[in-house]
Amino acid sequence: MSETMKVEILSRETVKPSSPTPPHLRTVHLSFFDVMTPPVYTGGLLFYRINGVAGEIGDISGKLKKSLSETLTRFYPLAGRINGKVIDCNDEGAVFIEARVGSSLSDLLVNPSPSSLIGLLPDGRPRAGMWPLLLVQVTSFSCGGGFVVGICLSHRVSDATALSIFIRGWSATANGRGDTVAPGFTASRVFPSPPGQEPIVLPEKDETGETKEPEFVTRRFVFEAEKIKQLKNRASSEKVKDPTRFESITALMWRCALKAKRSNSANAKKPSVLQFPIDMRRRNISPVLSENTVGNIISASSVETDDPEMGIDELARKLREGKEKASEKLRTKEPMKIAEEFEKNVGGFFYRKIIGAIDGYSSTSWGRSGFYETDLGFGHPIWVTPDSFDTKVELFAMLDTRDGHGTEVWVSLKVEEMAAVEKDDELNQYALLNPSVV
Repeated sequence: MSETMKVEILSRETVKPSSPTPPHLRTVHLSFFDVMTPPVYTGGLLFYRINGVAGEIGDISGKLKKSLSETLTRFYPLAGRINGKVIDCNDEGAVFIEARVGSSLSDLLVNPSPSSLIGLLPDGRPRAGMWPLLLVQVTSFSCGGGFVVGICLSHRVSDATALSIFIRGWSATANGRGDTVAPGFTASRVFPSPPGQEPIVLPEKDETGETKEPEFVTRRFVFEAEKIKQLKNRASSEKVKDPTRFESITALMWRCALKAKRSNSANAKKPSVLQFPIDMRRRNISPVLSENTVGNIISASSVETDDPEMGIDELARKLREGKEKASEKLRTKEPMKIAEEFEKNVGGFFYRKIIGAIDGYSSTSWGRSGFYETDLGFGHPIWVTPDSFDTKVELFAMLDTRDGHGTEVWVSLKVEEMAAVEKDDELNQYALLNPSVV
């Protein structure tokens, strides 16, 4: 796929809820975790083949806008705007964009480069702490055989699970089962934002060029089912006899990144810290939190090593121990103590990273999120990818492959370190570098 794929914007309009939000639902308070979240977007791309389904892109967009409008009636905060620490659910609406590219879907899927995917996300995204909270872009291809739905949702009101809840809700609406996904907006009742807490703001970009940010690059690696099985065997140990897919792959990626970083003698003694999220929806913290609660309902765990020779099994054990320790705290501590520890631990991680005291990495997974079951009225997607292809931090972002047995990992690292990771024999033993999707 050409690195210079041109995306032409055809239209841009606002889609409002099909029914007005009742007065008693007009205000939703942001939770402690929402207020702590930077004003950026989270989202992804869903690729569809039309396969003979009647209708031009205009007809497809018309059906999507109709079902989106009906979905926003239940997900009414997403059609509002943020005002300080509350969402005014005023039915302003979501942005809906139609676009097209002059190339074929098949060409893109043969070699999906990050630069070719960026333009498929909604164009002209502002700071996500403001309206609009939700943007959707539908992009058609010159071949006429498919389209892409790009979704961006304000991270201030949504983590990855909340994004999947919304997409499942939209899918249910498009198929006449709208009432099967009932979202909840009650997180602030469990984790209220204290009076003195102010929303995080991002610093303005330095336009003078005096501050030079490190250059990052993103690559896509695919682990097939048999290789995952072999890797899990490699990651197993006496203490962790059954490592998960997440633990095994994260351990390998962390080890490869650690080796790449330590190849530079200047970093030989700096600790390496890996942070990963923990979904709190199913942790029995409060009956108010259901599995369909929308918002940022995540805690986090961090694990650390200063041993560049630590094996995959040892790193997997650290990940398991970190998860178990964090899970125990979630079971035994009061909600606001959980929030206070989250602020201390996550803030400490980023502070140590900013001042250069550690090499910090993050790993996240969209596994078992149901994205491949998303039917917006045109069948299931042939490919789904998170918007992790334009990331300026060290990140391993995972998503199951279409058959559910493999795993795709979008890896973002500094340029010089990625060059070493790509050549790592240990990684190449288990993963394929950007194979064709089709």
